Amino acid sequence: MSTVLELSKDFDGFNVLRREESVILESGQLLQVEGDYTGGVALFLDHLSGNIVSTPGTQVLDGFDVSSESPDILHRLGLRYVSGRRKLMGSLTVEEHLRLRTRLKGRKLKAALCQLIRCVSILENLCDIPVGNLSGGQQQLAMLALGAIGNPTVLVVDEPYMGVAPDMQNSIEEMFSDVLSKGSALIIAEQTSSNRIEADCLIDFRKQV
Repeated sequence: MSTVLELSKDFDGFNVLRREESVILESGQLLQVEGDYTGGVALFLDHLSGNIVSTPGTQVLDGFDVSSESPDILHRLGLRYVSGRRKLMGSLTVEEHLRLRTRLKGRKLKAALCQLIRCVSILENLCDIPVGNLSGGQQQLAMLALGAIGNPTVLVVDEPYMGVAPDMQNSIEEMFSDVLSKGSALIIAEQTSSNRIEADCLIDFRKQV
């Protein structure tokens, strides 16, 4: 395994990580982030995804210092952030979202669609249905699967199980296991950990340092 993400403990000039040592995440590893969103989780996600520019402290992605990079640059470098607030357009199908996000056509689009279906088999019969007609759990699955397309270096997901039925939660868990097996690092942020997959590293914002 190789190191794909490193965060210093003085991220943004204070101990935003609530731990004594820096975080080092390797390919195929899971980092669990939990705690009250008003107590640090939201701030951590904003820094990690580039929505807030870091001050003292470092964020190294796949060997590059990306502490001051924008969300667009981070996305291009392989950090994908899937927000807990669903942002799919209800009038578009899953396939149309895939084409819009990847700019692929023809055989390349078909190959990407096959990858998405392999990642989440339940989507096979839903790809040509407008997202607005899907259940909340199906929309969540679609959004997560779209984020995982192309095997990102780091996939960051915010409250992936919230409001999702148990059978859909099992499908999400299977998708995460697939993402990890392909070498992507995974960061799951939840107010209360579901403990569905054993984490390699934990940041607990309920812990005071």
